[in-house]
Amino acid sequence: MAKVIRRESENDNKKKILWGCLGCSGFSLIIFIIMIVAGVFSSTSNLNSSGVTLDQYKSLQLGMSEQKVVEMIGTGNEISRNEIAGYITSMYEWEGKGSLGANMNLMFQNGILIQKSQFGLE
Repeated sequence: MAKVIRRESENDNKKKILWGCLGCSGFSLIIFIIMIVAGVFSSTSNLNSSGVTLDQYKSLQLGMSEQKVVEMIGTGNEISRNEIAGYITSMYEWEGKGSLGANMNLMFQNGILIQKSQFGLE
């Protein structure tokens, strides 16, 4: 008895690719629907309601002392500190009020504010 060996045709391969893509698309659609139901895309769920505000950020002026800044907005998280040739440079981060990931970074040199940046503050 002879075995019949069937070789996959180019059409068979195209069908497999098509069904594979449809499967991925269907899975992505299901995940997207779950995210909508869970509120991932709602504007209120993407807001950070505590932390530094844009008004507080704007009130900070270059040249202010680190002590004055802490009195105004509280202590941030130190993320970097270097001492080179008698200059102490430190960078702090504060979580911000606003969009998801809102934050503020301040850099001090010898206790004086020399640079500030923010993302997403409201």
